[in-house]
Amino acid sequence: MGRAFIAIRDADIAAETMGVNLMYYKTLAFAVSAFYTGLAGGLYAFVLRFIEPELFGLLMSILFLAMVSWEAWDLFSVLSRERASCRGWTWNSAIF
Repeated sequence: MGRAFIAIRDADIAAETMGVNLMYYKTLAFAVSAFYTGLAGGLYAFVLRFIEPELFGLLMSILFLAMVSWEAWDLFSVLSRERASCRGWTWNSAIF
């Protein structure tokens, strides 16, 4: 299953050509992420003990967006370093 996800991440058309069922794995990825999101929301509600719409204002939305952006940027930097090291470059000499 992990190789199918990696193949879809790298090139979904090539993965489909090799026999990976794209609809199944993309639906599975969505379901797993929805499960963990729901679990996180339930734990957040448990900690707060009371949920109301005013808790999720503009500042909270900006905070969530910043967390997602920061994680995406961190993932991009890790992947860039791995790509540079595979080519024999050091991180200091790699120019992207």
